[in-house]
Amino acid sequence: MRWLCRNVLRLVLVGALLSSSPMTALAGAAEDGAVRFCFNDWPPYSYVRDGKDQGISVDILREAARRAGLEPSFTELPWKRCLALVEAGEFDAVMDAAQRDEFLQGDVSPTIYTNTLWVRADDPATSIDVDNLGGRSIGLISGYKYGEILDACFNKPNVHKEYSKDDPTNIKKTRVRSGRCDHR
Repeated sequence: MRWLCRNVLRLVLVGALLSSSPMTALAGAAEDGAVRFCFNDWPPYSYVRDGKDQGISVDILREAARRAGLEPSFTELPWKRCLALVEAGEFDAVMDAAQRDEFLQGDVSPTIYTNTLWVRADDPATSIDVDNLGGRSIGLISGYKYGEILDACFNKPNVHKEYSKDDPTNIKKTRVRSGRCDHR
């Protein structure tokens, strides 16, 4: 256990030295020096292209692990599954998560993001106001935390919430027209 804590601490410190600590649920590293991260497809931070784990957060964690003498591995999974597997100890950390009291979290994150509303191409609205979502369907990621302000908007009457495993799935839903998929 001491080895585990010492290597976790080294990885956290190296991440801080890189001026950011994107680890939001670090539970520990295996005794063989391996540290296992899981993530949800979230370009440009973490994603898989051509079978290779890529992204800003992947690069930072890969370098932090190298400097700490650890061997990182990365696995892309649906968000809720990723959280559950970290909690169960099958992964050491989930990447790029919002604050969660049940997980150890660094003080700084390299992920600066905005919440964006995407609308279908055939939608007559020219802009969407988050305070006026009544009568609309909104695609959310299952297991994500959006914060109190957005949650209050999403939980207003007549807002239909549809949950997906990731952003690309939600974006694909915005392209569906008349029962067919518009592949642009």
